[in-house]
Amino acid sequence: ASNNLTKDDNFSGNTTITGTHNIFVGDAATDLGSLEIQGVALGTGSWLAINGNKLTLEGDLAENNGTITGSMTSKLTIFGKNSLTGTLKFTDIDADGFEDFQEVVMNRTTNGLAVLGNKSLRVSNNGFLDLTAGRLKTGASPTTFEVNVTNSNPTSSVINYNSLGYNNSGWVWGQLRRSITGASSYKYPIGDATRYQLIDIDITSALLNTSNILGYFNPNDAPGSVNLTENSITYNSLCTNGYWQMTPDMQPNMGIFGINLFPVSIFCPGAPINFAKSPTGAGSYSFGGSTQITTIKRSGFSNFSDITLISPSVILPIELTYFEAIAQETSVLLTWETIWERGNDYFEVQKSIDGKNFFSIGKVNGKGTSIQRNNYQLIDREPYKGLNYYRLRQVDLDGKVNYSKIIPLYFEGDGVFFEVFPNPAQNIDVRILISAQVGEVLNIKVIDALGRKIFNENFTYQGNVIDLKTQDSVAKGIYFILIQNTKTGQAQRKKLVIE
Repeated sequence: ASNNLTKDDNFSGNTTITGTHNIFVGDAATDLGSLEIQGVALGTGSWLAINGNKLTLEGDLAENNGTITGSMTSKLTIFGKNSLTGTLKFTDIDADGFEDFQEVVMNRTTNGLAVLGNKSLRVSNNGFLDLTAGRLKTGASPTTFEVNVTNSNPTSSVINYNSLGYNNSGWVWGQLRRSITGASSYKYPIGDATRYQLIDIDITSALLNTSNILGYFNPNDAPGSVNLTENSITYNSLCTNGYWQMTPDMQPNMGIFGINLFPVSIFCPGAPINFAKSPTGAGSYSFGGSTQITTIKRSGFSNFSDITLISPSVILPIELTYFEAIAQETSVLLTWETIWERGNDYFEVQKSIDGKNFFSIGKVNGKGTSIQRNNYQLIDREPYKGLNYYRLRQVDLDGKVNYSKIIPLYFEGDGVFFEVFPNPAQNIDVRILISAQVGEVLNIKVIDALGRKIFNENFTYQGNVIDLKTQDSVAKGIYFILIQNTKTGQAQRKKLVIE
């Protein structure tokens, strides 16, 4: 097109592109071509001023002392494939440490890379940073410079990255600063040489006193040590291979935000994982007054700091946030919630009348492996009158068993008088849990399906489990156990299956 200049050449002397002319360096088919801006020494050499036009680098840069001059209406596109030979050097006429562009597009495929050589890059004038493909590195050391996006629109100022995390072809390798405003979600597509480590700052109440936040993924191990407890889980290990550093221009003096992490190849010695914050470089960790939503998402933060994944020193199968028993009119509702499961096969809900001897009242399948909140419930339709004790028996896919804490519930309705276990049984060789007072006399009968008495004896209750066993074996079938409290007159019958 007549308004475009295609170059594979060098510029000597200060050159300004006048009029409306976009410069394309390289061959669209081969990606060959080179831009060289000559000069004697960096800062005193020649410059190429884009002057409100677009410079597209599909080829390479010849490493020299000349610089590129942008403006608040200029556009820079880094196109092609593979690493850009040479670094991006800028003129920075106003000497504020930044070169301005209205639009910066990183679309360099096949492990593409472009490196800032002498100044930071600022996206100005309500423009955008496009991270379609390739890594934009902020200096030979990624903490030397930064990419500063001054447009505070949360969705249109940084575009074409994977907002769901974990896998992306384009990100900032180093420091990305974003301007913020109001209650919005600001995502930071940052990472290191090989890993995309998205972090989402979800501002739920406007942050007063804070106008921008610098995000950086540090690929080193987090400093210090941790010893925190949440939801009965002790977190005493820092995960290794990287952490996030979020630094505001000023800490907010009011406002609330949440954090959602999308970690890649960060190694934790145990499970479940969680994350905590620490003042920058301090290595002293806390939850910062926040509330856990999932293993990688928390809400309720009020200031910024280092963010680090943490875990127990061993792998736990689940993280149980609560286990509750709620009395209904004629039953008990048992509810529980997990925010982490690893190889969880099922839960068995167990009940006891004395808090020591438990038997199963139901089974609920687990979610296998999950990092989301999962809610469960089971109804005990035959609670004891008086104290009932409940616990969860959690079973892994590999057969390993873990138990929850025991929770008591006093049931005031017309509850169950006794329970028998095991049921089914192999013979009349069972244990009876019963609700009675020590010293009370209990008459226990066993009859078959035809009403014939197999067993009939009185027991003085001693406050423990009653072992019931007949001397002779009985045929397979259905039997009934009848128990009557001779003092209170309370009586109840339960079916017993002999297999």
